[in-house]
Amino acid sequence: MISIDPKKSGTTESYTVKAGDTLISIAEKIYGEGSKSTYMDIYEANKDLIGSDPDMIKEGMTLKIPPKK
Repeated sequence: MISIDPKKSGTTESYTVKAGDTLISIAEKIYGEGSKSTYMDIYEANKDLIGSDPDMIKEGMTLKIPPKK
């Protein structure tokens, strides 16, 4: 998979959830340290896949990663 930096390109990237990932840890991996608050942007972009609880991501899910606001 080609990685696109959503901070620079304004495009949507995807991320496959790995064991031990949380939305907060994914936000920090993608957007950088101190980006904990952006986890809700990832959740909102994937609410239909994740469901009503943002803590219920599962290994193997492919999440859409929106551009950083």
